[in-house]
Amino acid sequence: VTVNKYYNATVLRSIGLPCVPEFVQRFAIYFTNGLLHNRPVRLSLHALHVISACTAAVSDTRFAVIVHTANCITICYFLYTITGWHNTFTPLYLTVALSMKSSRLRGLVLLAVVTHSYLSPGLVKLFVGGSKWMNPETLMMTLDAYKPRAKWPALWKLLRNSPMLCKTLNLATLLLECGVVPGLLALLPSCLGQQATSGGPLPSCPTLQYYSVFVIVAVGSFHLGIFLSTGLHFWAQLTTVALGIFTAMQDLTTTSAPLYPDSDHFIGAVTIAVPLLLGIVVASVCPLESWPFNGLSIFPFNHEQMMLLQHSLIKSNIRILLCNDATAMVGREVSKKEVTELNLHRLASSLENGLSSVYTAGFHRAVDWKVLTSSVSGNDNAMNHAVINLDIWLQHSLPYRFSSTGEPLNRACIVRKNKEESWFIVATGKKAKK
Repeated sequence: VTVNKYYNATVLRSIGLPCVPEFVQRFAIYFTNGLLHNRPVRLSLHALHVISACTAAVSDTRFAVIVHTANCITICYFLYTITGWHNTFTPLYLTVALSMKSSRLRGLVLLAVVTHSYLSPGLVKLFVGGSKWMNPETLMMTLDAYKPRAKWPALWKLLRNSPMLCKTLNLATLLLECGVVPGLLALLPSCLGQQATSGGPLPSCPTLQYYSVFVIVAVGSFHLGIFLSTGLHFWAQLTTVALGIFTAMQDLTTTSAPLYPDSDHFIGAVTIAVPLLLGIVVASVCPLESWPFNGLSIFPFNHEQMMLLQHSLIKSNIRILLCNDATAMVGREVSKKEVTELNLHRLASSLENGLSSVYTAGFHRAVDWKVLTSSVSGNDNAMNHAVINLDIWLQHSLPYRFSSTGEPLNRACIVRKNKEESWFIVATGKKAKK
């Protein structure tokens, strides 16, 4: 809400959809930058969010719901554009789903939102980190990075000194994200089938109700452990998920809740439910980057990948920077401020405490693990080729823009530090042909 440390942000994340007109994308950046530097307006927006939420909750008018949904979309876009926080998506999906009238269809959509918020990071861990993500060194590196922020040092020490416990927790994390939470949807068909045959409410199938309580407790314990050992908090995620599960159970177990909304609201409900469900499914299994349909791709790297990223793009004398056509000139000296603020790896990987915590498909596919290995060994040819691939991604998706002007940063440059501690551009990609 306060975003204090982002006041001087040079780069903001763009909508990233080629189908969105350029003037709309620039206006979105102007609007976001204006909110960032105008605290009274920003706080007023959050106050309006609280008021519109309460109004939409107690009012039957569609206008109140539309106002609240639009307000939520604005805030979530603002936060993601500035911070890159992926946990803004779950509250956004939940708010859109809650704009539907109470029905079992809405209960299904809410459970899909909850499932997506854990299944997508679990799948990214499996697809990116692979089986090595379960190695204890993966958790140990994360603990080392966040040691200063640990809320319970005794717990941090216990985990850090126990490889077996770290491996067990890694396995438990994947089980929770890919099994326990999605189990809510897996149990739903059998319960709905029982209800269809009996004509009664879902209490005749108490398994789903008891299981939902178990999921809330498991998720709460999961986030509490993360907070105590690393200081990372996901309270908004936790409360959103708990509310989603609770509301879904009300929709699915209340006799007065119809299977579908009444005829007056059916078209509107389907208009919301179908795109939201399709978007959630696609975002869970595909590494998209277009806001807001992308997965929560957090902490996906195994320990070997994290070490490779550190040695090649953090501890080395090479950086990959964002540029544009005017600044992408080989031999140009780059200031230390530019090296920090335009660092593409920092933005694409949400770099914090020397740890890469987010997977961005366009960046990490271009700068793949073979490229990084070659870079560490002193072979620059692979990195130069990667910059060409990065240019293709940047010029197609336009994911980053200057905060002050909205101008897209559509080029990638390799900069190298010399013996005098100065940085110079040593390679660029190719300018797109008009």
